[in-house]
Amino acid sequence: MTTERFRNSTFVQSPFDAFGPHRSATLTGTLRKARLELVRVGMAEPAADLRVELPPQDAFYLVFQLREQPAHDYWVDGCARIAPPSPRGSLHIADLNARHSARLRDSFDSLNMLIPRDFLAELAEDVGACSGVMLDLKAPWRTPDARLEALAPALVDAIAHAATIGPLFADQLTIAMTLHLAEHYGGLHRPLVRPGRLAPWQERRAREIIAANLVKEASVADVAAQCGLSVSHFTRAFKASVGTTPHGWLQSRRLDRAKHLLSRTDLPLAAIAAHCGFADQSHFTRTFKRATSLAPGAWRRMR
Repeated sequence: MTTERFRNSTFVQSPFDAFGPHRSATLTGTLRKARLELVRVGMAEPAADLRVELPPQDAFYLVFQLREQPAHDYWVDGCARIAPPSPRGSLHIADLNARHSARLRDSFDSLNMLIPRDFLAELAEDVGACSGVMLDLKAPWRTPDARLEALAPALVDAIAHAATIGPLFADQLTIAMTLHLAEHYGGLHRPLVRPGRLAPWQERRAREIIAANLVKEASVADVAAQCGLSVSHFTRAFKASVGTTPHGWLQSRRLDRAKHLLSRTDLPLAAIAAHCGFADQSHFTRTFKRATSLAPGAWRRMR
């Protein structure tokens, strides 16, 4: 489902605002465009009546209990549901296609996550999965999750230092968490990667970085780091996956852009060389002729 349904809806941008002073700072994780948000919410003393509203959004809302959560009043689209006691270390997932609300009267402490469907779609695409992800639990409020239990101290510490930790660490931590959730509760299946080759997400990211830096060439070390690999491992795996070296693939993209400019514009050859990242017109001419057997001017005239 797209966000069209929610365009005219009234809702807070972040549902965590419903907890007011009982929420922590927000830890965010980002893929290409979509963003995940994670906070810690809690109240040490019982409350007279804390009402939490989670209006519809194109997202999933997850609650992981850091301590036992007593039974409480809960509604979905205005209909009362049973929210039984939730043991420490248990997970609950709410699909925010519906409006969720709760009344809390007891103390509580939990990690709350907002995961947009766009984030899950980008994650599935990055790992080469063939379909989208729908998070669901067979035992709402009572599903134990040992992996999140083990990860919880790192998540709690990262939230406490959200203002100072680097975005790379935050992204790695939250993406690892979301990948676990998608595999265990969303049926995400990562395809097998043949030994010595890049994973689908690594190949896609490498291509994107190289293609976006035709003029000012990105270093192989930078691209390898973005893929989480050493330079030597990345270089070998890129050639095995793509059929050429990173620099060879870069030169092919530069030639593609040059051909587009030669056939669609009247720019002089020196300007085209500069636009495509060649050192100068002579370098452009030598590279182009080696690839096509024609000088750029002759190729343009033939077009």
